[in-house]
Amino acid sequence: MIRWLTRCESTQDALNAEPPTTSAVATLEQTQGRGRRGRRWVSPAQTSLALSWRAPIDRLCAEELPLISLAAGVGLYRWIEGLERPSDSPLHPRLCLKWPNDLLFEGRKLAGILCEGRVRGDHQEVIVGLGVNLSLHQQLPPGCAALDELISPESRSALPLREVSVPALVVELNDAVERLAENRATLLAEWSARGLPLGTSLRAGGRVGVYQGVDERGALRLNHGEEQTTVESGEVELLGSLAPPDYSS
Repeated sequence: MIRWLTRCESTQDALNAEPPTTSAVATLEQTQGRGRRGRRWVSPAQTSLALSWRAPIDRLCAEELPLISLAAGVGLYRWIEGLERPSDSPLHPRLCLKWPNDLLFEGRKLAGILCEGRVRGDHQEVIVGLGVNLSLHQQLPPGCAALDELISPESRSALPLREVSVPALVVELNDAVERLAENRATLLAEWSARGLPLGTSLRAGGRVGVYQGVDERGALRLNHGEEQTTVESGEVELLGSLAPPDYSS
């Protein structure tokens, strides 16, 4: 069951207060939304979608739990792929996933993902928060994008979010976690196909280098000089423009 709220402080906290039968909480006005590392997610009325969802983790092993953020990114991307757009041209690389938890459009942040583990009774659960900018507004920080740039504002305003679109997003999120449980490599390949173009300049793990995808554990691979490191956590900053896509492979 998805519960819709007219407004709330935080969908993460609202879902945590709900019984386990509530699979998600959604709103179009969130007053105290949060992102990673305590950052605030700005959500004035009708300008963004805030959704918190209980990830189905029963089939995941402990080492797969950190990959829920990547799975959620795949589900979110696939949801946007299914929306009606003015052009049928490929979205990637204009739309791409940035490790570990952002969705970018033309190098600007369109959506963010926050995973929080909690203990309920005698079992653990993971609540995943997603914030999607629907339209640009003055309170957005620099470097943000909005869904209105991918689909026309008229089409977006006509989206039946409550009845059709958000339930479809929850289905995509659940399906992505199921694919993670069934075959981690398949899920990581899906994420990589929608990720930043290889060769994009990044700052990650205290180093500046070029993006080389993710490894079999889902860690970011970064080339700097003749060395390659893997980054398992921390901030990742995009430096300059996206690398041009490589269509030779």
